[in-house]
Amino acid sequence: MSEPFVSVQCGDNIELLRDLPDNFVDACVTDPPYGIGFMGKEWDTFKPGVETARVIESTQCESENPNLKGRQRSPASSPSAVEYNRTLGGQRMFQEWTEAWAREMFRVLKPGAHLVEFGAPRSHHRMMSGIEDAGFEMRDCLAWMFGQGFPKSLNLHDEWEGWGTALKPAFEPIALARKPFKGTLTANVQEWGTGALNIAGCRVGTELVTSLKGLGQNKNLNDDSWKGIGSRPEPTTSVGRWPAAVILDEAAGAILDAQTGQSTSGVQKRPNPRKGGIWSTAPGAAQEGPQYGDTGGASRFFYCAKVSRAEREYGCESLPARTAGDMTGGRAEGSAGLDNPRAGAGRTSGSRNAHPTVKPIALMRWLARLVTPPGGLVIDPFLGSGSTGIAATLEGFNFIGFDKEQEWVTVAEARIAAWLAKDKAA
Repeated sequence: MSEPFVSVQCGDNIELLRDLPDNFVDACVTDPPYGIGFMGKEWDTFKPGVETARVIESTQCESENPNLKGRQRSPASSPSAVEYNRTLGGQRMFQEWTEAWAREMFRVLKPGAHLVEFGAPRSHHRMMSGIEDAGFEMRDCLAWMFGQGFPKSLNLHDEWEGWGTALKPAFEPIALARKPFKGTLTANVQEWGTGALNIAGCRVGTELVTSLKGLGQNKNLNDDSWKGIGSRPEPTTSVGRWPAAVILDEAAGAILDAQTGQSTSGVQKRPNPRKGGIWSTAPGAAQEGPQYGDTGGASRFFYCAKVSRAEREYGCESLPARTAGDMTGGRAEGSAGLDNPRAGAGRTSGSRNAHPTVKPIALMRWLARLVTPPGGLVIDPFLGSGSTGIAATLEGFNFIGFDKEQEWVTVAEARIAAWLAKDKAA
């Protein structure tokens, strides 16, 4: 297999997308800004009426917001770069911005190509509306659930001790959208290679699964919902469970298994209306074949993205180390802002990949594999530190990535090259 084509560019993604031809890309997998003012970052702030940054004399943030205490800002920055705008106008601006880049993405994607986009619980409705306004059809909304979230709450004191402003974050919604196509799905897949999901390549687990298909009135029998009515079905065998719209990290999987305990999956029986359905225990109900027959916690029903602690830094060894202050927006060592969870507390000095929203490579590989045809081209217009690029190339896909910050382009190039070399040497 030839080495994947990789192109990483620094610049405005809308301008760079305009350089690509129509109907060119097979899939878009991306993690854009969420419009929530994440850690006070300028790239995640949408404040209407602010067209250019105005010069301010003081570089010290003067705010009662604990997310900003101890933070320094550039004299050329506007307060809009650090304050999260919660007004209706600000949220509409985020939606319009989403529509603007999604329209250009719509043009370059092939008919039937999928867009996979991460969002935030607070703003994903605006994000999805922007995607729809750009011309995409919403196909599903996945939930990536994680157990390592940190509460970013402003806690009250005195007589209101124990009250706060936020729950512990535990999931991110992932929009699954598709560019409409003409004609049948089969014809579109044959012409463009896009429009369908790679179910077989994304099944969960490795156990042998026997399903029953060919029901009279039900016609199509999926793995979990057959009621056992009608003519005798014929068994078909596959590996792993049908992928669900819920994805777990290891911590979330462990929490779920601790709550559910161990269980053993049932066995399908030959349908007999006089003796019950496929789970019948009535005497004489013949076994049709094992459906799953496995034992374990409830996490086995979902894909669990395993994360390596070293994967964030791998390939960045030659890059300069960053302090904890650098990684939390320039806050001073020992400041209250540095220790506040809403500012990203817990980040330590010495990291060379300081990007605040690095996604697990296993998660991004699963998503890229789900929506991309063999040998296809994946694009990420919000490259960040390159996790999508790593995932796409490790899956054998070609990749194009854009980011407006040269710092992240440098990090992404180093990480993608290192992971490709590691995979080639394996």
